[in-house]
Amino acid sequence: MCSYLAKVDLNSRIRRVMLAFVVLLTLATVRGHASAANYVVYLQGRSMNAWPSQALLAHSASYTDITLNYNGSSRLGDSTVRPQISSALASYCRNGNQCVVVCYSAGCLRYLLAIDDLKAAGTPATGVLWVQAAASAAGGSELADLSTNSGLRLLIKIFGVTGAQDAAMID
Repeated sequence: MCSYLAKVDLNSRIRRVMLAFVVLLTLATVRGHASAANYVVYLQGRSMNAWPSQALLAHSASYTDITLNYNGSSRLGDSTVRPQISSALASYCRNGNQCVVVCYSAGCLRYLLAIDDLKAAGTPATGVLWVQAAASAAGGSELADLSTNSGLRLLIKIFGVTGAQDAAMID
């Protein structure tokens, strides 16, 4: 009889420990999701050292503004700026966090380079919801290419400027 009671008491303790473990595991999972945050990450362009405070977007209180301080005129491969942007995206746009990236001019190209760097490192910024580009310098369009290269060549032919086709500015 005594061994039976000891066995029942041991089973009861095991059940309580298991229940406590399940409760703690559930709380840890819920807390992990609750700590995820929403961010708006701003990437400025050339001739800027920070995003202007008057240009911050109006948004829900559930989002936090993240502005970076870097020399927007530095080269794209700059050994301090490029990792800074990649690190910011890794911090604010991954691991359950969600972010919206707002970029201006060369900041958009810096964003694309940082996304490529993170993918190459095997740590992509999976929480990027969307990117809002203002005056993006991240690429061009076929129309811009046509108007600069083909349009310039056409004007040279029409006005007969000799030797201009060899100029480096055309290509």
